[in-house]
Amino acid sequence: MRAPIKTVMVTEANQKFSRLIQEVERDGVSFRILRRGRPIALLVPETEGGRAGEERKAAIAEMKRLLQEGISLGREHLGRKDFHDRS
Repeated sequence: MRAPIKTVMVTEANQKFSRLIQEVERDGVSFRILRRGRPIALLVPETEGGRAGEERKAAIAEMKRLLQEGISLGREHLGRKDFHDRS
């Protein structure tokens, strides 16, 4: 079971970085770091980040494949060139 993701402000993460790292290493806890209420970073255990990295690579490869083949939306068929901003 995956440990919960805790949320901390960037100032707290800066002040308590060693403690956060200990929790990540010891308990497998992940931290979402916020600045002015907006997420700016995610601190995760290495094994979790590695797995997420592989999932991300697979998702990117799938999107590239879909863009090369085009995506059917019923009557319309969209290809890679259709996703570029033309303004």
